[in-house]
Amino acid sequence: MTDVNYIFLLSLTIIVIGYVLKKLNIISEENGK
Repeated sequence: MTDVNYIFLLSLTIIVIGYVLKKLNIISEENGK
């Protein structure tokens, strides 16, 4: 059970980090222009 929860949290964390990086990328691009 712990392994499943750990893998789920890890996947969720990676998705959140990717989303945040994408938002930061869009924001910095807007600031650059």
